[in-house]
Amino acid sequence: MKHQAALGALLTVLAATALGCAGWGAGGGTSAAGADGAAQRINIVATDLGATPRVVTITSPGSYVFVVTNRGLSSHSVMIADGGVAHSTGNIAPGGTRRMSVTLPTRGRYRLSVAGRDTGV
Repeated sequence: MKHQAALGALLTVLAATALGCAGWGAGGGTSAAGADGAAQRINIVATDLGATPRVVTITSPGSYVFVVTNRGLSSHSVMIADGGVAHSTGNIAPGGTRRMSVTLPTRGRYRLSVAGRDTGV
């Protein structure tokens, strides 16, 4: 069990480092705008400890595609809620990727939940 926790922590650090190098903000979130009619792509990495980024800031209402990759050791689902409506990827096997298309009606900060674990701020 200690080895799984250490491996999960290592994977989280590696994912966060990779996303940081790809231009994600240091605040644990990312910003996106989807008002131009085309769906905006937002990449999410799920692990056994949560999601990266934990919070997504939407600057314009519109269509978004969340591309979620599970880097954890067990299956996970990622959820985002808008106005009380929850959108979920469903279970994603370790190493798997799933797309979730969502129309977000308002700008603002959206927290992501992984397998019932609140990863927001």
